[in-house]
Amino acid sequence: MHPWVIARSPGAGEVMEAADIAALRRQRMPPDVVREVLADPRPYMEIAKMCGVTYQTIALIKSRRLHGEVPFEGEIPRGTRRGDEKARAIFLDPDDNGTAATKYGVSYTVVTNIRRRRSHEAVTRGLTPPQRSRGPRQETLQEMEARHATERAALLRRML
Repeated sequence: MHPWVIARSPGAGEVMEAADIAALRRQRMPPDVVREVLADPRPYMEIAKMCGVTYQTIALIKSRRLHGEVPFEGEIPRGTRRGDEKARAIFLDPDDNGTAATKYGVSYTVVTNIRRRRSHEAVTRGLTPPQRSRGPRQETLQEMEARHATERAALLRRML
């Protein structure tokens, strides 16, 4: 493990001098560590905890907006986010936005953003959205039969 990473870990005081830790923490991320981050396939949060930096820093490095001057050959693996499967299910769900929001325990805005590909666009890329009716939800056959049964029971009660 690189000394820069060790200086940012919680137990750094046990293996390094305080002056060395302070000097290393003031330095920019070394190119070796940047290459390790770029090659690491784990989720961004795990990489961030290991390096002692924020999630945003790892995201900026992986998108090459930060430390873009460091040469790197090969594919940059992107970590999967926790909600990818849930976002895919929300995108493919044929229910309207309000019903899907209740079903998946998220807000209406989250559902709208996923379905309009304002968020999780990498997860929904290549998927064809199901046909959704903009009108009111159609009553199912079981719901219609149940409604008719209750109406019939109410009419029979009134007649007796």
